[in-house]
Amino acid sequence: MKIGALNLVSERVPKIADHVRQDVAVTVISLVEITIKLLAQENLLLSTHCLRALKAIASTMVSKEEVALVAALPSIVGAFKNPDLVLLALDVTNPLSYVEACQHSVSKLIYPDIVQSWVQELYHSLKIS
Repeated sequence: MKIGALNLVSERVPKIADHVRQDVAVTVISLVEITIKLLAQENLLLSTHCLRALKAIASTMVSKEEVALVAALPSIVGAFKNPDLVLLALDVTNPLSYVEACQHSVSKLIYPDIVQSWVQELYHSLKIS
């Protein structure tokens, strides 16, 4: 059931018109928060669908959703620990790289930690010493 709901998010959220998306941003933010909780369960199949849903949301995000998605970065970066999820996790982070760090104070605080964590996880995933 969770995977089916995540598939719906992946398929339908990108189809929501921007002006409507602004109006339902609170709901989309809730979807991000729920998806992050599911991602923490460390189930490969579930995590794959979580990352796909987050990618769909991030690639079509509206300004009201940016803070929630940036706050989700530590969980997304945590997926780098699983070699099967590294490429998908990178796909999720790609649209978030365009979020201006100076727009939100939370971004200013998170980005340095994210970059450090990212590099450490990538080294670990790629087994670079």
